[in-house]
Amino acid sequence: MHQQQQQANHQQLLAQAQMMNQIWSVAGGGGGGGAGYLASGRGKSMQKSEDTWASLCSLANVRSVQDLPMWWNLTHNKRKEDINNVWKTAKEMIIKWAQTEGLAINKSFQPDNDVIWSWMAGDFSSSKDFASGGVEGLSPYAAQPVTAAELDSRKKTKAAEDASAHNRSLAEAVHIETGKGELPSPPGELESLKKTLTVFTGIVWLLFGERCDLFTKLLDLVYVLDDEEVERNSHLYTGIKARQIFWMVLVDAKRYCNSSLTAAQFKQGRPFPSSGLANFTTQVREAADIHVMGFPDKWRVAAPTVPTTPRTDTAVMWNATHMTSGLYGQPLPPFPLTMPTPPVGLQQQQIPLGGQENKDNLPPRVSQACQRVFALFPEAKLPHFVTAAGLQMAELPKIRGQVTCYNHLMGLCGREGQRGHKGCNFAHFEIVKLQAAEYEEWIQIMEKGAAKIEADKALPELSTRKRKWAGGQ
Repeated sequence: MHQQQQQANHQQLLAQAQMMNQIWSVAGGGGGGGAGYLASGRGKSMQKSEDTWASLCSLANVRSVQDLPMWWNLTHNKRKEDINNVWKTAKEMIIKWAQTEGLAINKSFQPDNDVIWSWMAGDFSSSKDFASGGVEGLSPYAAQPVTAAELDSRKKTKAAEDASAHNRSLAEAVHIETGKGELPSPPGELESLKKTLTVFTGIVWLLFGERCDLFTKLLDLVYVLDDEEVERNSHLYTGIKARQIFWMVLVDAKRYCNSSLTAAQFKQGRPFPSSGLANFTTQVREAADIHVMGFPDKWRVAAPTVPTTPRTDTAVMWNATHMTSGLYGQPLPPFPLTMPTPPVGLQQQQIPLGGQENKDNLPPRVSQACQRVFALFPEAKLPHFVTAAGLQMAELPKIRGQVTCYNHLMGLCGREGQRGHKGCNFAHFEIVKLQAAEYEEWIQIMEKGAAKIEADKALPELSTRKRKWAGGQ
């Protein structure tokens, strides 16, 4: 029975590929959806093979050619001269996708035309020597921002290569090919890394759709990097750490594409390719070293040493793994598990959670909820309360119509807010300057989360993905 199903899947794939190639290889091409053939030059067409169809379906994690994403509608019957128009539309799709996800990107990304053409042809394979072929095929380098000067340089270089294609010397040819093998500099800090990987995630979505395992794992990784607590410790993601994450993604993408199925493997019912990025989520979240073979030696340059001078605000940052003082990276001893019963009203609370003004003015009900949970789980943090209440951090209510930093309300934010301040992306409020009704919903969420944690006698598992802020910035 299983063998019959495999045969049926194979025949379905072959029939669809043959049908589409027949339709789109008619003289004049014409419109319509799908990806039957691509012109390899002016007036010439190149039909996709059965292996190419199988490869594309396996990378997109679909069983039907008709389920491939819109990229293949956009690029059918196109020639190299059409690359700019095709990419203009594709780029708009990626930007719109990022906006829908609520993710920030740098809109100046522009892959090389040869790379775009290889995508249009359905060729995503690359050399297994990732250090020399890192820019080829499907690579996060395609998502890096480029300047107008770089684009102009690309055009001049391409024109020179084309003009000398038939008369260059061996030495010149070797020089050109050697230059192509030099990996450009990757992002060196968290913000540019996050925006580059967000664009790359959008590119993978464009090419392979939402069912693609590489896309789903990349999106999870982007949400980890976009997490508020990771942003608060952005100084830990500079230099080698940022390059390690970039290299991890590059290698995973290459291995994913090189694992695509042939028609024979598709016929046998082999598993579709899978991404290994989830294996590194913990290291990324904790800014730990990530060791992936082949990491370029020239990238092993350490970032400038972070000064160890105590910060003037004496804030305590509460991150995903441990509490750190104003002396970057130095762990504090565990805070005490016992706290005095808070009096009625906004009185001082002995909650050693931070140095902000709010930590001494927590509403009594919030203080009591924290006390009960910390007595059971000293490692608990704000997202645990929110998740246990059935929400995500992004779904916390706005105060006075502004996206609010609730870590600041708890006295946990180690960065000053953006509204007249610097560092944190969200609005900071002082509890004593708010009306009780303005934070009542927050109190109820904290109480609900604490009750759930007490009932389950366990902390909830934190999601690696967060939704965009409703009506956010």
